[in-house]
Amino acid sequence: GYTGIITGWQYANTLAFTTPIAIPSSASATLTSAQMGTLTADRYYRAVVTNSGCTGYSNIIKITYSSTLWDGGAWENGVPNATTAAVFDGDYDSSNAASPGDLTACSVVISSGDISFLSGDTLTSINGVDTSGGTLTFNNNASLVQVNNSAVNTGNITYNRSTNPVRKFDYTYWSSPVAPQTLVGLSPLTLSDKYFSFDPSINNWVALPGNSLMNPGKGYIIRAPNGFDPVTPSIFNGQFYGKPNNGIINTPIVVGTGDVNLIGNPYPSALNINTFFDLNGITTGTGIIDKTIYLWTHNTAITANNYTNSDYAVYNYMGGIGTTNAPGTNANVPNGKVASGQSFFIKGLLNGTAVFNNSMRVVGNNSQFFKNTTNAITSDKDRVWLELFNNQGAYKQTLVGYAPGATNDFDSGYDGEYVDGGTGLSFYSLLAPKKLAIQGRALPFVETDIIPIGYKNTVAGTYQIRLSNFDGIFDTQKVYLEDKLLNVIHNLKVSDYTFSTNPGTFDNRFQLRFTDSALSTENHAFTDESVVVYKENQIIHINASNTNLQEVKIYDIRGALLYSKNNIDATELVISNLSSSQQVLLINIKSVEGKTVTKKIIF
Repeated sequence: GYTGIITGWQYANTLAFTTPIAIPSSASATLTSAQMGTLTADRYYRAVVTNSGCTGYSNIIKITYSSTLWDGGAWENGVPNATTAAVFDGDYDSSNAASPGDLTACSVVISSGDISFLSGDTLTSINGVDTSGGTLTFNNNASLVQVNNSAVNTGNITYNRSTNPVRKFDYTYWSSPVAPQTLVGLSPLTLSDKYFSFDPSINNWVALPGNSLMNPGKGYIIRAPNGFDPVTPSIFNGQFYGKPNNGIINTPIVVGTGDVNLIGNPYPSALNINTFFDLNGITTGTGIIDKTIYLWTHNTAITANNYTNSDYAVYNYMGGIGTTNAPGTNANVPNGKVASGQSFFIKGLLNGTAVFNNSMRVVGNNSQFFKNTTNAITSDKDRVWLELFNNQGAYKQTLVGYAPGATNDFDSGYDGEYVDGGTGLSFYSLLAPKKLAIQGRALPFVETDIIPIGYKNTVAGTYQIRLSNFDGIFDTQKVYLEDKLLNVIHNLKVSDYTFSTNPGTFDNRFQLRFTDSALSTENHAFTDESVVVYKENQIIHINASNTNLQEVKIYDIRGALLYSKNNIDATELVISNLSSSQQVLLINIKSVEGKTVTKKIIF
């Protein structure tokens, strides 16, 4: 209803407008929230109008700042919520009886006091966090979640993060939730040449000076403090200090000599990696990243000062697989919530930029850096997890599942390629020509589906394949493993499948299937592949799978007979009383059907 020109807006802290403050660049009938600024108390606004040389003012509007003050013992105006600012004017921790556990506020201001959130607790601030008058500390597994991508933070926080137990030569994969943060500031007792980033343009690690800043969204690896024991692992307690990262954060994706990029969670809260996949998996019709992540577990001890690139847990839309089931190690199966401070490998499909934002942040779920967990049952997926292991601690896991959005071709986000880290055991499903750690299959599920399963091992011996977990339709559906070498179909829901194997790569021996179509087992396989001979603790093991042995003779390289046993009538023979001095032996093995196999062994 005004006539003339609005030359600008003013605000004041009192209705009398005794000390009006002009708002810059506000000559418009509309005053935006950005022009109004961040409120810390009630504020009054009016427009300045000019007409024919005269100046007048609009009616005055009061904007109420809804807040509650913590005085060190109680909330002055009740516990804060999403529309009420929390103002701290005294010490506070999240175990306080006045408001234990999680806390939500419209914004957070610390005017004085030491404020701390304990493990597992979350502070959610819809808008900014101002710590300029005191301290704000988040203990291991605690979280700071912010909603407004444009919120501005003032002051620093302390964010503590404890690793899984690590040895002196172990590296941990890090990403900073605050800025500025240096590598040496996070781990000051690490040797100066043991800070690294990964450069995909050369497909290799690059050493960094310890005083290098950790860029938000970028991944780094840091070796354990030099005083740690090389054999007995210990927990490393890292500490970040800086302004908490918030809002939209971009990190480059590079496809060069290699395509893997080491990026990380940039926030002081857990990250829902599925939401990250959703946003970054499609850019102008083409995904900029492959929607599978690889998380380092550092389970393999180093030998001769060589660090092994292996032991990556894997996760995508289908679920996660771990790298060990041994107690006391990092036996984590990723659950899709990447903890604060954690970095991970992801494959780039195009040169470009991956984007993080606050929609990916989650309350709680911040303990898998890593935390032991079972695979969450998801109603729209039907999945089976298989494990391959032996009694000497070798272990690998693979996942096959059926889900909406998956096809029987390779699908980013549902199929994750197997990364061969050079360890003694590999286990994967096959989707020619790819070897997959995780394979997604199309719905509807059909009982006649067959999935080839492959493995690679470097040590001969006896191994087992186990159905370690299942969900969805497989709660009632039977699951079988077919051994094509031995002409056996085994029900994995009844028991593990035990087999013997020579070293090598075997992509044609096993199939995962869901029917037990009858196979003839009358003609038992007795071949060089089905008969396994290996040495363990100066004992020779001979295993013929499902074929009974008739006779075993052992000769030295000159042809002298060192051992002979007849009428064995068993599938396995253990020889513990053979005297020999590190030489090549020839083992002649005859089945009850008269077939013969000859093996060589150094004993």
